Amino acid sequence: MERIRTISEIPFEVSILVKNNFKYQELSERAKRLRRLGMSYRQIGRALGVDGKVAKKACRFGR
Repeated sequence: MERIRTISEIPFEVSILVKNNFKYQELSERAKRLRRLGMSYRQIGRALGVDGKVAKKACRFGR
């Protein structure tokens, strides 16, 4: 008599790629560097092509 295999007995591997970062996460390092140079959030935003709120959030990301 053959045993019935259930899904819990079948090993498998799955790779999950997460690539959807928010814009402020991508700009974080550059924004922090500009902030250390004394630039305002508005100036950082202009330099990076975003508004001041996104620049501020980027500077605070990963603290």
